[in-house]
Amino acid sequence: MGDSMRTIVRIEQESALNALRVKDTTRRSNTAAAQSFSCVKSAELAQLVGDLLPTDEGCLVVFGSLARGEYTADSDLDWAVLIDGRADSFHLKIVHSLKHKLNEAKFNLPGPTAVFGGLVFSHDLVHAIGGEEDTNRNMTRRLLLLLESTAIDSHSSMKCTDAF
Repeated sequence: MGDSMRTIVRIEQESALNALRVKDTTRRSNTAAAQSFSCVKSAELAQLVGDLLPTDEGCLVVFGSLARGEYTADSDLDWAVLIDGRADSFHLKIVHSLKHKLNEAKFNLPGPTAVFGGLVFSHDLVHAIGGEEDTNRNMTRRLLLLLESTAIDSHSSMKCTDAF
């Protein structure tokens, strides 16, 4: 899905959510609070990541409640470092450093299934589609990347305030 199509889908989702909220913010205060908290945590995450990732070959992607704007204090952080290139030992160092920073910042870690919270290579996502080497984990990542992912970078907080 191209960037313009994602923007259209996101705008439609936000419009539907705002329509539900109506003009009375007390009716949907939990939703509004989660959206606001999602913006704060996205900005915090962008600052935390800083220059950790080489932007020419990889990025931090979040899924789940943070990507949907539904993040709360009890939410876990579903994330992956998406690499578009060859595997390098430096990538593993990035993930270890990121995990340490997330732990220090008291983000709730993703579940034990290892679907989130590590490295994901674009080659694995694209070239295994429907083949014998395709896995449920791979399919889950691929679907969530298409349906509810958000890249986190130094501009995330600006995008977030514009979006909500």
